[in-house]
Amino acid sequence: MFISSTSKIFSTLVGLILFVLLVVGAYSFVIRKITKTELSSFVLISEPVEKNKDVETDPFGKQPIENDVPHCPAEERLKFSVTLPSLEAFIDFLRNDPGRVSPRLDNFRSGLFDEIDWKKVSEAVQIERVRERTVYILSYEPEHCFSIHTLKMTEDGFFSHYGCCGR
Repeated sequence: MFISSTSKIFSTLVGLILFVLLVVGAYSFVIRKITKTELSSFVLISEPVEKNKDVETDPFGKQPIENDVPHCPAEERLKFSVTLPSLEAFIDFLRNDPGRVSPRLDNFRSGLFDEIDWKKVSEAVQIERVRERTVYILSYEPEHCFSIHTLKMTEDGFFSHYGCCGR
């Protein structure tokens, strides 16, 4: 009798735990769909293919010198395997960043813990032509940082980031 009662309690607890996990998973899926404010249908997630060392192919010119400025990292140069055919694709790349780029776009928030206003980010992006490539340029200022950071990315995935107090 005691064993039967214990196994019923155990199976009820297991069932309850599985039910809670199912509800939490479904809730987070629905919330993610509802709160996502998309500018376009592009979804670009990519890890960098390599550190870009080739001066001939680098649209940003001569490679930065490591430790050139004390207490500041050198400009970061990467090459991602993505194609960014539009401003919306560039914004989506930043929005869906898997953590490799991770700019702290704090000056595009109403408050420190508020969501990023992607429309303001889009309006702040400058677009230039460099060496026959379209270059998207975003300047931003992370919270508690007294310098402007500059992020540049070409339509074919070349990436440059410079800033002195972390991303």
